[in-house]
Amino acid sequence: MNGCDGVSNIPGDHFALSLPGVAIGMIFIFVMLMGEFATAVVVFGGKPSTVGTVILNYYAIANYPFAAVNAIMLMLAMMIGVVIILRLVNIRKEL
Repeated sequence: MNGCDGVSNIPGDHFALSLPGVAIGMIFIFVMLMGEFATAVVVFGGKPSTVGTVILNYYAIANYPFAAVNAIMLMLAMMIGVVIILRLVNIRKEL
């Protein structure tokens, strides 16, 4: 008889079944937070330097090459993070 008694394997089953949803949620939040710099400016008055505010400041003073490099580095960091999450969880297999 293949099975488990009572609740012995419930945590393992629930974790395995919920992992694709957790991974997709992490990707959504990660991507949305990359561009969320307006909240830091409004709440803290622009004192904390987020990556978005740094890019915006360099764009405002017409330092376009440095702003572009920072934006590309932000995109690369985001893409690497998403690829790592997708490598850890095979979403296609789970769905």
